[in-house]
Amino acid sequence: MFKGFKFLIFTLVAFSFAKSSFALDPLLAEKKTPKNPYQKIEQKKEDLDCKLPDFKKSKINVYKVVNLAMCRSPELKSSWYGVKQQAAAYGASKSLYFPTVSIGANKRYGDGDMNDNWNFGANLDWLLFDFGKRGQNIDKQYFSMLSVGYQHSSTVTDFVYDVIKSYLNLYSAQEAVIAADTSLKAYEKAYKIAKEKYKVGVVPKSDVYNAETQFAQAQLTYYKAENAVLIERGNFNKLMNIPQGVEVKLEEPQFLKNVDEIEKSINVLIDEAVKNRSSVASIIAKERAYLAQYKAAKRDFLPSVSFSASASRVEYDKNDIPNNDGSSISFNVSIPIFSGFSKTYAASQARYAYEGARADRETIEKEVAYEVWTSYHYLKNSSQNYEASLALVKSSKQARDVALGMYRNGRGDLLNLLFLEASYSTALNERITTQYEKVLAQMALLRAIGYLNIQFLEENIGE
Repeated sequence: MFKGFKFLIFTLVAFSFAKSSFALDPLLAEKKTPKNPYQKIEQKKEDLDCKLPDFKKSKINVYKVVNLAMCRSPELKSSWYGVKQQAAAYGASKSLYFPTVSIGANKRYGDGDMNDNWNFGANLDWLLFDFGKRGQNIDKQYFSMLSVGYQHSSTVTDFVYDVIKSYLNLYSAQEAVIAADTSLKAYEKAYKIAKEKYKVGVVPKSDVYNAETQFAQAQLTYYKAENAVLIERGNFNKLMNIPQGVEVKLEEPQFLKNVDEIEKSINVLIDEAVKNRSSVASIIAKERAYLAQYKAAKRDFLPSVSFSASASRVEYDKNDIPNNDGSSISFNVSIPIFSGFSKTYAASQARYAYEGARADRETIEKEVAYEVWTSYHYLKNSSQNYEASLALVKSSKQARDVALGMYRNGRGDLLNLLFLEASYSTALNERITTQYEKVLAQMALLRAIGYLNIQFLEENIGE
């Protein structure tokens, strides 16, 4: 009786230890995952980077915005937990090389001395040889883990780009409000001048009506610009995971250094993109996972060798009844003969999945090449547009100022003044649009060639 009690306690302790190890990673599977762009942020919870600053007191730049958005993003957390989930599946597959051991105990009550007893048992099963099927299954899980890990990196890159784009859209919308306000005040001034000149009989009533119409149109433009700010702020706050209605003060975005100075040929950039892009690495890992699955499926037709051992003991409560002990050891050979063609179709399914992944790889490589091509020329074009917009603002402002002075002195035409005022307003909006299109084009090219990440922003923009 006492021995049975000790064995039961040992069983409970062993079970408790096994249960407590469920949350561990004894086979270090997570060490094999790709470097996590989110991990750097995740480890800085004690820093202020991951806490909401006082937006009323200070402005934040692109780097701080991206840093804060990554810290607070539930989408990135969910994506990273998916990587950890796949790492756990990889760790579970590695257990195929280990034996399985189980123990059991029970107490039986019944009529008669022989029916009052303790039953104990231990079993060990170990697959010794299967022509490499286990190794291929482990490779499948390993490359599946890599694929999900690289896909997470691609998700992070897309998220960073979306945050930067939202930042630029919001700042551009705010600048558009300032430009609309400038135009509104100019049209208001022209309207007042027209009314004053009409009172003294210098200009006809039609000048007043024209000026009033342009002033009303400027008001409408201003209201639309204000509404655009509200819309962009809503999207920005959603990405930042902060309450709607919170106003974040943004620093003026600056052009990134050295991005315009890329002198490499387009083919070199495409080659770099294919090597650097996480989306390409993900599909390559996926292709190799399907290849391992196909190889494992073909090994289903081969035999396997395993080892089994068991031991048992029955202890009776009556001291005059001897205990029963038993044990066995066996080597087993399993040869598959027929399984209703299920293994045949499983092998075909795995082969077609592998061929499909190879086709997907070619597709995504073409998409990456096209993305590099378009973003490269988009940056070139946006740089030219920005330089042209600066010249346009300068010349239109000079023409507007001259016309305003002439009209004020009674030597100019109101229609010409309003036309030049509208040209200047258009030029201001073009300068705003082209400036932030150029910044976004820089980010798009970096994203296309696989360089857009939090480390790059830290080095080029920083705190």
